[in-house]
Amino acid sequence: MKKEEISVGNSYQCQVKEDMEAPFVGHVDKVYENSALLTITDYNSQADQLNVEELNHRIVVNFKQFIKPETSVEAEEK
Repeated sequence: MKKEEISVGNSYQCQVKEDMEAPFVGHVDKVYENSALLTITDYNSQADQLNVEELNHRIVVNFKQFIKPETSVEAEEK
């Protein structure tokens, strides 16, 4: 995604293979030049529980690792 598409306060699905086993959903707290600080709100894998705790539920994610807005994910699940 592009910086212009990322908004503080919105939730997005992301995939960060270096830190997390599966895609996760995060709430954007701050936007930087090429990345954003997210609070991890939902994660799928039991293996990621330890990763999330080690990260204190926060992670910096490059814009290239954003998948789509959380609202799209909710619409697909229904």
